[in-house]
Amino acid sequence: MNETYVLEVLRTSLGTHTRMDNTGNAQFYCPSCRHRKQKLAVNVRNLKYHCWICDERGNNIANFLWKNGFKNEAKKLGGVKNKATDLDNLFGDSNKVEVVEEKKIELPPKYHNLFVNKHKIMFGEVVNYLYGRGLSDEDFIKYKIHFSIVENKILFPSYDGNEELNYYVTRSADSESTFKYQNSGNPKIEIIFNEHMIKWNEPLYLVEGVFDYITCKQNAVPILGSTLTSNSKLYKKIVHHQTPVVFALDSDANKKMFKSIENIVMYNDHVSYIDWGSETRDISEMGTEDFSRYVKEHQVDYDITSQVISRLVI
Repeated sequence: MNETYVLEVLRTSLGTHTRMDNTGNAQFYCPSCRHRKQKLAVNVRNLKYHCWICDERGNNIANFLWKNGFKNEAKKLGGVKNKATDLDNLFGDSNKVEVVEEKKIELPPKYHNLFVNKHKIMFGEVVNYLYGRGLSDEDFIKYKIHFSIVENKILFPSYDGNEELNYYVTRSADSESTFKYQNSGNPKIEIIFNEHMIKWNEPLYLVEGVFDYITCKQNAVPILGSTLTSNSKLYKKIVHHQTPVVFALDSDANKKMFKSIENIVMYNDHVSYIDWGSETRDISEMGTEDFSRYVKEHQVDYDITSQVISRLVI
């Protein structure tokens, strides 16, 4: 379908768009949530749409237009995209909600609560190792850290917004181990690590791993890597809540960090990052106090005007 034609139809119903990127995504006001900013993204090439505020989304913008009363415009777009002639039947019951059953996971066997067992001889070495990395008894309790004597691995569990187990990361206590980290196997993009602890209306620090997460002592979340992708649950929640975010990824991940920032700053104005300069230590190596001092002096607001707008096709 001709992009110019699609834009003309969308302007009739949704008003003038502010910008369109080079993949065909244009920004409009959303008639569903009526947010003050243009947060409804519509791809004029494949007609997919997504509102980053109310999370309305689908594979055909005609569906969305029809539900919001723009039936003439919906016919102009939906009639080409779909073969059905009865649009009421085509779009169906807008109140119907698809129920997706979440996969339940359990902690693997032979892992024991570290705080409960920390005085036992067989747990002494790993307890001292974690003390040496700056963790405390309070951290053992707060983060429900476990340990397996058999596997010689530390386990960090994660819980969703309802405090149900949704993920875990294990870390070898053997410094000579080739594969230090192993996770529960379910896709990282489908979970938010310890979601129940996050305060969405406060600045949220995005860090790489669990040790950085525990050490920074901030309202934080580990992204379990160095990239925040737009198809991840965390990304969508941040945009939905318009949560101020502070990227505090490791200094050697600058390229990936700025790519992640550019992905999210399109839909969230409150983005900053830590300018590491010549600092090469990660957060867990710096320790809580050094990191807190460093943040005060090196947190930088991301300049969307100079670094993003110049790359867009208006």
